[in-house]
This record gives sequence, C-alpha cells and structure tokens, in this order.
Amino acid sequence: MDLADREKLEKLALERLYATADDDEPWSFVFRTDGALSMNYCPWSETEDWEFDGEIEGLGLPWSPERLKLIKRGEADPTEEELHQWRRAKCRKLAANCHWFAWLTPLTINEKIAGYALFVGASEGDPDEAPILEGVFDSPEEAEAALTEKGAVGE
Repeated sequence: MDLADREKLEKLALERLYATADDDEPWSFVFRTDGALSMNYCPWSETEDWEFDGEIEGLGLPWSPERLKLIKRGEADPTEEELHQWRRAKCRKLAANCHWFAWLTPLTINEKIAGYALFVGASEGDPDEAPILEGVFDSPEEAEAALTEKGAVGE
C-alpha cells in the first residue's frame, strides 16, 4: 500500500479507536471488531537492562552444551552477545503470560478489508490510556512480522 493510503488508514484506525474510548469496555474497537486477533506480547525493552540471574533452564538458548555447563557452574559469565540472547529468551518466556497485549484489527471500508491495524498496550494500568497504534499493514503476516521486531509474541 502506498504512503497516502497508509496514512488514511492510520487516521481511520485512530478515529475508530477513539470512538470506543467511553464504551463499557474502553477501546473495544481493537478487540471487538469482527476478525480481530489478540496476542500476548512482551516488548524487547522489558528485559533489555536485566542483569544475568543464572536462570538458563528451558530458555532454548543457542549455546553449546559445554558453554551451558561452564555458565551453570559459575566458571564463566555470558558474553555480551550471550547476554543479549539470554535477555531475548527471557522476554520470549515472559510473552506467554505478560501483561502486554497486541491486537491485530481489520480495517473495513464498504465491507471489504482495506488493511490491518496493529495496536499494543498493557492490560494492567490506566484504562483511560489508549492502545498504541504501531501501524497499518496489508496482511496479518506483515503486521505480525512488524510486531516481532518490537518484541516477543506469546505462543
């Protein structure tokens, strides 16, 4: 989709979002629209400053068995790259039960889907705070790919 169409659809998505701000379920546009999908989500920023705590079990780290043993026994510390991998793995683990959500909401015009709006937000916190529009995409796959750039998606 071209930039002008994307901007129009982003404006439409926000208009529809804010039209439901005062519903019994605030912001219901994102999750009550026919075809809307919700996903657990954890932004990469949630774990980017975490210090290594030694937990490595069940994280699916790409480290060799020998390296895992050294780190597990405290004979070695993770390198910066390994620490980055560990933080990402922790974020993926959190995504399954994280308080962040992502919604993929179809945008229909004249009963035809014109695009998919991607919103993110926290389920905990101020209900007056609107979900954040992360963009409008041509397909659900494109939206999910954009979401995985920003964080881990729960299984």
